[in-house]
Amino acid sequence: MALAFLATSFLNSAYGFRAAQRAQAVASAGVYDALMRLDRNSGFSSVGYDVTLGNDTAHVVVTQNLPSTGKATIVSTATVTLRQRTINVVVANASSTGQIVVVSWAQS
Repeated sequence: MALAFLATSFLNSAYGFRAAQRAQAVASAGVYDALMRLDRNSGFSSVGYDVTLGNDTAHVVVTQNLPSTGKATIVSTATVTLRQRTINVVVANASSTGQIVVVSWAQS
């Protein structure tokens, strides 16, 4: 009985880890999509759009002039089998060159 319990616990733990890793990868894909859109249009802003990868989806919000003027905040959230990952990225737009520079990248 104890062996069956340990085997089940191990399998659930491994599956949860894989789901969390997949959620992290999907959330990252959402951030990279937003970075690409900002590179094409530095004034890009969105109250929310979805990036789909296979059966998984990241919800991405891009807010201009947050936390300060000339910066944009990207928030990408993905949930895979009850495992949720959120990535917050702040980017600066160099007005002279138009280059997008990542200022901070935080994951939770």
